Amino acid sequence: MSRSLIVISNHFLTFVHDQVLELSASFDKVYVYVVVPRIPRAFLKMQRFSSLKQRYNLELVNLPSNVHVKFAYYWKLPSNKLTLGSLEKAANSISNDFSNHANTSSVIHAHFAWPSGCVAMKLSEKIGVPYVTTVHGYDIYDMPLRNKFYKETIARVLSRSSHIIPVSERLKDLISHNLGVDLKNVTAIPNGFDQNIFHRIDKRKARD
Repeated sequence: MSRSLIVISNHFLTFVHDQVLELSASFDKVYVYVVVPRIPRAFLKMQRFSSLKQRYNLELVNLPSNVHVKFAYYWKLPSNKLTLGSLEKAANSISNDFSNHANTSSVIHAHFAWPSGCVAMKLSEKIGVPYVTTVHGYDIYDMPLRNKFYKETIARVLSRSSHIIPVSERLKDLISHNLGVDLKNVTAIPNGFDQNIFHRIDKRKARD
């Protein structure tokens, strides 16, 4: 049976890109879906909403042939709070696209609890595949403190994750402190680095 990985992320740059490259050797297929908002053009034509125009770049250089990267869009009105309903549409588009390839995923990996973790949770419910959530910072120390909606939603995303990976011990503590999530399925794993690029040198030489 083939082993496929679905990665859902807010972007496909730097540490997400590099980790996918490393993981690709362990899977037959890797499908990366970058979750981005789609603002109706009518709003973007208005001067007061012009700042919402964004270009989302994908780091596609030297990708292995078994890695496939796509955008997963959700509609968002600039005056409305993002709801789970709009993110469910992104989950639907991923589910439909993935089923077109007649593949079975082994696991879903979400980078960031919000909004990608929410999409992973909805997708997991649809296709019956477990998901793992890596949290990177603002989704734990900032978003849950903004209002009740974010706090309860992110807590639900993490509680339903098969495993949670904070990138530091401090974030691990905040998962419990800010969200009340049980830490039994939580493992802190720092971001890695390329030893071909970064290496230890003498402190005095580094200061020069």
